Amino acid sequence: MLDLSPGDSVLDLGCGSGGNLAHLATLGMKAIGADLSARQLDKARERWPGVDGMELHQSDALSYLEDTFTVFDAVYSVFGAAWFTDPGLLLPVIHANLRPGGVFAFSQRPRLKAATAARRRTSRAGPMWTPPSSSGGTTAPIPGR
Repeated sequence: MLDLSPGDSVLDLGCGSGGNLAHLATLGMKAIGADLSARQLDKARERWPGVDGMELHQSDALSYLEDTFTVFDAVYSVFGAAWFTDPGLLLPVIHANLRPGGVFAFSQRPRLKAATAARRRTSRAGPMWTPPSSSGGTTAPIPGR
């Protein structure tokens, strides 16, 4: 799904204890993880000591993406930041940090009534942004418009 090769850079938003990240690093990727929880990052360092190519940062997704100069081949989130961060804020910064043709993959829990209502309100808020490589699907209002 991520279509990565050794040497490619990948970002895990909400990396937790680092299992997925460590796996990608052992396959030769430059694997970077961001997570809010110091406890989870400590657990990742304890579980995966000495894994070359794995880098951990304590940060929320938006701050990390806004502050990094890295362009990623893939960004993913397994029940992490993509689940609870405003897509109108998150999607543009992910897009800005993905190489052309890069992949953003995420998992999402089943829809909640409150989330659906919030999405309807957000959809009526103004212009919509659609990732250029998208064939429809995910849209989010453009921040500041």
